[in-house]
Amino acid sequence: TIPQSEDPDFPKEILKKSQKDNQTQFNNRYIKELAILSGKMDISCKKASSDAMRIFSINLLNEGYQLAKNTGLNDIRISKYLNPVSEKKIATEILKQSDIEFTQKIRDFQNLKYSCLLCDAGTVIKCHCFHFILANSKVPSLNLLFDTFDGKTFDSNFYSNCFGQIYKIAIENKVLICSITTDN
Repeated sequence: TIPQSEDPDFPKEILKKSQKDNQTQFNNRYIKELAILSGKMDISCKKASSDAMRIFSINLLNEGYQLAKNTGLNDIRISKYLNPVSEKKIATEILKQSDIEFTQKIRDFQNLKYSCLLCDAGTVIKCHCFHFILANSKVPSLNLLFDTFDGKTFDSNFYSNCFGQIYKIAIENKVLICSITTDN
């Protein structure tokens, strides 16, 4: 016997319908598992249906495909390949990836005229923070959370030290700040 897809006499309409049904079933199983994960991990519907989640899922599927392809096995026990991950490893990787992403995004601001520094201080659940965001008036979609400082006392020394550190980072990264916007 030969597979239906390789049989020149097998009706193409039936083959296409079968492939479409398989894709529909696959997507339905994906949505079901994504819904279960979202419920267990308190992931919003917006985040679960985001491009970032889709890209993450596609990357996982590609990893599975490569694993099957490289081992040549039909029956792969994914649980044997995927090791448990500690909170420390995740935290370390988050810091590493955020540094990489910051470095990539800061390049967009290098030597770009009319960059603005937006500043806001606030308190959420008794946590006092001072945020700095880079934006550019010529490229409205371009913005970057530049830095955040935690503080207990928001006095003139605190603000001065924060601005000093931000200014130093901006100079080191060739960011040309033309204005600073703060709230009262």
